Amino acid sequence: MSNNLVIVNHPTVNCLCRSDGWIYTPEFERNGAKIPARWTKGSLQTKKFKNGNYHYYVVRIAGKRYKVHRLICEAFHSNPESKPHVDHIDRDPTNNCAENLRWATQSENRRNQARNDFAREKLGLDTAASHAELKHAYMQVYYAEHRVEILEQKRDQYASKKGVA
Repeated sequence: MSNNLVIVNHPTVNCLCRSDGWIYTPEFERNGAKIPARWTKGSLQTKKFKNGNYHYYVVRIAGKRYKVHRLICEAFHSNPESKPHVDHIDRDPTNNCAENLRWATQSENRRNQARNDFAREKLGLDTAASHAELKHAYMQVYYAEHRVEILEQKRDQYASKKGVA
């Protein structure tokens, strides 16, 4: 995640969204009790499917429930193609950082799922492997396959900074 934390007003919902996936919910009343304004990641919800469970965060704002990943994506990413789904790039539905979210069609979202399942299989990780384990293993493979290109790019960047041709 980037070290620069960005906070923006959501375009349509009365809340603030942080680039690290947190939502500032205004004070509201529920069953006669005042709920104070606060920063929250939301409450974890589980949706059950035949092949496992899907976990995601939701927040309640003015009596209505919102999926956190959708609020963050709407606040930080324009959607000129009107794609209906929010895709978690790393396939971790609890990672709602703005840089991990993008707009996608259903087929793009499923392709990303298949690509990550293939990567886990290729790298010898089980499906329960964490995102950090997958990213580390993937970067090792990527670096091994592209090492020469990466070193040449770094050499060129260094040379351009020093003014060497």
